[in-house]
Amino acid sequence: MALLTYGNQTVDDRFSALVEPNLYDNQVFQPGMTFTNKYQMDAAGQILVHKLGKETLTEGTPGSDFSNTDTADTQIILPLNKRLAFSKKLYGATVGAVAYPIAAAQMEMGVRDMAEAFGLAAATTLLTTTTVSAATTTPITKTNVYAAIVNDRKVLVDNGAKPDALLVSPAVFAALLQSTEFQRTGTIGDQVVANGNVGRIAGLNVFEYQGLGTLTDYIMYDHDALSIVPALNMLRTINAISFNGVLAQGELIYGRLVTNVSRVLKKLHAA
Repeated sequence: MALLTYGNQTVDDRFSALVEPNLYDNQVFQPGMTFTNKYQMDAAGQILVHKLGKETLTEGTPGSDFSNTDTADTQIILPLNKRLAFSKKLYGATVGAVAYPIAAAQMEMGVRDMAEAFGLAAATTLLTTTTVSAATTTPITKTNVYAAIVNDRKVLVDNGAKPDALLVSPAVFAALLQSTEFQRTGTIGDQVVANGNVGRIAGLNVFEYQGLGTLTDYIMYDHDALSIVPALNMLRTINAISFNGVLAQGELIYGRLVTNVSRVLKKLHAA
C-alpha cells in the first residue's frame, strides 16, 4: 500500500465503502420467455414426461366408420442432475475491519456468479441439441440481418414449430440496431435509436446474449422446447466451525433438456 506525503506530512490511506462491480453476461434466461419450467414438481431424482404420439387425419365423407388407432406414449426423461454452488469464507476479523457490508456483497456476488453459470449452461443445452442451419461465409450485416432471421423463422414454421425466442450475439444485435427495417421514421424507429432495444421481430422476442460462442450468430426457438426445472436448495450465511467467521453459501439443483430438437435452430457463420 502506497504512502503519500504532502510536504513533510504523511497522510493515511482510507478504503472506500463502495465495491467496484464485476462484469457479467446478460441474464436472459427467464421462465415463460426463454425457457419453460412447466414440469416443475416436488424435488425428485428425475421427472418423467409423457409425450403422446401424433396422428395424421384424412378427410372422409359423412356416414363412414371410425378408424381406431392405438396412440403411442413415449417418455421424456428430465433428470435433476446438475448442480451449481458457492461457499465464500468471511473471516471475523475481516468483517469488522472493512468499510463495506462484506457479507451482503459476497452473497450478491455469489448469486450473480451462479446466475451467469446457469445462463451459460442453458445456452450450452441449446447449442448442442439443435436443428442446425447451414454455416455461411456471408457475414450478417445491417442490410441482410432481417431477411436472414425471417428466412430461418420459415424453416422452423415449416417444421410445425412456433418460434418465439431469439438469442443473438452482440455483433448481430448491433446489425439489428442499424437495420433499415428499424430505422424508419416514427415511434418504433425513434425508440430503437433512443433505447438500443429491438424488442420483437416477426413474432420473436429478441435478447442480446454474450454466451453464444464465436461462430454462432443466433439461436431461434420455441421457448417451450427448452425445459429447465430449477430447485434452489439453499441461500444462507452460517457460522463457520474451522475458523472464526461465517460462510456465505448457495446451492441450485436443476435439470435442463431440449424436448424437441425440431423446434430449435442455430445460425452459424464460417470461421
